[in-house]
Amino acid sequence: MSNQPNFIHRPFKELISSFTTLEGGGFTVRRPFPTPRYQQIDPFLLLDEMGPVTYEPGEAKGAPDHPHRGFETVTYVLDGEMEHRDSTGNAGKLKKGSVQWMTAGSGIIHREMPSKNMIKNGGRMHGFQLWINLPQSEKMIDPFYQEYDSHKLPKILLPPPSQEITTSAVSSEPPTSSIVVVSGSTHGVTSPISTKIPCVYLHYTIIPGDSVDYILPTEWTKNGSEFTIFGYVFKNTVVFGDVSAFHDDQLQNETRSNSSWRAGESLTKGLNPETKYVHVSAGQLVLFSKTHDLAVDGGGASVSGIKMTNVGTETAEVLLLGAKPLNEPMARQGPFVMNTRAEIEQAYRDFYSGKMGKIKGKVVN
Repeated sequence: MSNQPNFIHRPFKELISSFTTLEGGGFTVRRPFPTPRYQQIDPFLLLDEMGPVTYEPGEAKGAPDHPHRGFETVTYVLDGEMEHRDSTGNAGKLKKGSVQWMTAGSGIIHREMPSKNMIKNGGRMHGFQLWINLPQSEKMIDPFYQEYDSHKLPKILLPPPSQEITTSAVSSEPPTSSIVVVSGSTHGVTSPISTKIPCVYLHYTIIPGDSVDYILPTEWTKNGSEFTIFGYVFKNTVVFGDVSAFHDDQLQNETRSNSSWRAGESLTKGLNPETKYVHVSAGQLVLFSKTHDLAVDGGGASVSGIKMTNVGTETAEVLLLGAKPLNEPMARQGPFVMNTRAEIEQAYRDFYSGKMGKIKGKVVN
């Protein structure tokens, strides 16, 4: 008899479709939140997908000098080059696969611009900007900056779904699925990024026909404690949950069943027992329940997890993000996120009076 715990898929809450908007100096982003319905997905404040876009020479755009206070910004570059400089003296260049984790804390001014090479020659740009709220006790800490190139971020190569899968030298598909551990831990591998709250940021590449699991750490979910987690698909489509139910529906030629639902239809607290899977397209975010009563769902020897399956014919890519919610009051305006309106007003006074400093020197090349 196996001693492995029973894997129980975390209940679904909602499927959110992104909208397109302009950011920074006029570049286009695909944004699942914030929206009027979700001002935040506590503690996450914003997720922007930058591109993918191919710039002609002289077209590349970025985010000129601007301030932040009270939260963290995370930039993850998949393609292209960006250069960073801030008012504390930090400077660097983000290339393919690099991550920048900036804790704004008490206040910082920074810029993120395409490299001179990107501006001169053009090229493909693709990446993500994530904002993570800081707890009230740490909103006024000193700013802190972390930057890691792709070779310093752990990448886990998963075993192939079967020994029958082979790859050709001319194939454009990777030989196996993989996980880049941007922050947090999985499969016994931990990112070098230091986070202020327990936070996992994983980039999954899933080859056709493969299923991958993420098991939430028991210390984050025991005794009914809350944990925010969602998946954002940005390439092709992924089935979350019971893929056998998905295949059953496909065999029955059902275009709409009780097992899935459309974007914008909320399953409050994930209580609908008929929701077995969700087929998520690129540009959509699937949000899971903050809590999972395993004693009711699967018995004592069970773990809460998320299963993702690529049922398509091309590689799919997903960001999986999770963190402990802060459950604190939030006041938010522009580049500042605090707990009260008075603190927001003070942030603006501090910025305009020069207390957040200024950026010195030229952008690194």
